[in-house]
Amino acid sequence: MGLPMDTRVLTAHLTLGRISSNHGLNRLLRLLSRHEFDPLGTLEVSMVTFFQSTLELVGPVYTRLHTAALAAPAPAQNPPGEEASGLA
Repeated sequence: MGLPMDTRVLTAHLTLGRISSNHGLNRLLRLLSRHEFDPLGTLEVSMVTFFQSTLELVGPVYTRLHTAALAAPAPAQNPPGEEASGLA
């Protein structure tokens, strides 16, 4: 396409929304409630970081608020007295 290649490292993220007023918050909440059960696919996540984004004249300024590592799910266990089923 004639555009220079973007060489930045991709950092997957999800922007829930940008709001600047209570009116914007109410619109976002209505939108989210209409799509609450829409399938979005799957993605393995090992850590969640919450950022605050503040729009400045030079662009957005991101402030890390909190990071939490997620534990791996425990292997499934059978109730006592039941044998595992499946292929051997």
